[in-house]
Amino acid sequence: MPRSYRHIKEYEKEILELKSQGLTEGEIGKQTDAVFSLAHRKEVKTSVKYMVIYRHKDQYSISEMCRFFNVSRMDIPA
Repeated sequence: MPRSYRHIKEYEKEILELKSQGLTEGEIGKQTDAVFSLAHRKEVKTSVKYMVIYRHKDQYSISEMCRFFNVSRMDIPA
């Protein structure tokens, strides 16, 4: 089965729409089906990167995801 890809701008629009509906970042992270490749990770806004990290914090190491996205671990709440 071929993979389907969405441009990163489509995720941004989806996230902004959910934010306008009053959802928290955690709720948005659970609803957004964002999968980022190595090629797309630099195009992603920092706030979206943190939402992805929050969503997958139970599956992957937070430190590893911060390194992947090149963001600070200090900005992630415990």
